[in-house]
Amino acid sequence: MSEDKSIQVLQAPFRTGDIGQYVPTRGSLVRRTNHSGKQFKTAWLLSLTVGFLGFDRFYLEKYGTGWLKLLTLGGLGIWVWIDLLFLLANVTTDKDGRELSGYEDHIVGARVTTLGILLVCVLTMPFRELSGLFESASEPAASSGYTMPDYPSTQLPSRISPEALADAEDAAQTSGQLMAVLEAESTLRLHPHSRAALIKAVQEDGFSNVDATWAVDHLKISWNEEALLECRDFASQSWSSETEIKNHLKTKGFSEKQSSYAIKAWLSST
Repeated sequence: MSEDKSIQVLQAPFRTGDIGQYVPTRGSLVRRTNHSGKQFKTAWLLSLTVGFLGFDRFYLEKYGTGWLKLLTLGGLGIWVWIDLLFLLANVTTDKDGRELSGYEDHIVGARVTTLGILLVCVLTMPFRELSGLFESASEPAASSGYTMPDYPSTQLPSRISPEALADAEDAAQTSGQLMAVLEAESTLRLHPHSRAALIKAVQEDGFSNVDATWAVDHLKISWNEEALLECRDFASQSWSSETEIKNHLKTKGFSEKQSSYAIKAWLSST
């Protein structure tokens, strides 16, 4: 009979101790935890979604730091991540220092979800930056209020009349002649040329001497005017005597008659 009583005593539950104390029950030691009425899942969702507004701290009744978090927008994002990490590590408590309820039930899903969102943000960040660059590059300058400055052109006005250019294009018998005409007209816009210098310049761009000569002769260019432009350009760079100007025009391929015309016209205009 005494043996049966001892067995019954061992199987009976012992007196319950205070909360937070280790007490014997059914032959083992267990710790009675002091859980809060606040749920871990709710605090985690608030921290993840609207943590920058401090709603997670308001939920935990930590109103002082909640307002501070709201006014600083979650410490510019830093405070948000700190609170979120503390929640996932089960460090966060309510205002009375009690652990949040339901941590063991929801921690795995909370960690996986948080990690997934973080990875998506990190991986898509370079693509968002690139798309922003492409969008800004594709927008016209007027949409941003910026207008390209009107830089002065380095080209001279064409001294070839539209009629002369059209006649030369119509007279061209081969594609080489036609392209040489266009090349000569384009080259003449850069700076004045003598006949010999223009033929040489077109040749240097890959055209034959025959095509280059044909194109230059069919454009009806006023070589006297070309000499005058070259004379003015040379004289504007430094003070020069008539002899120096004439020698310069000669080296550029202008004839004696063209040089004399240019110097006389230049002197009459100064």
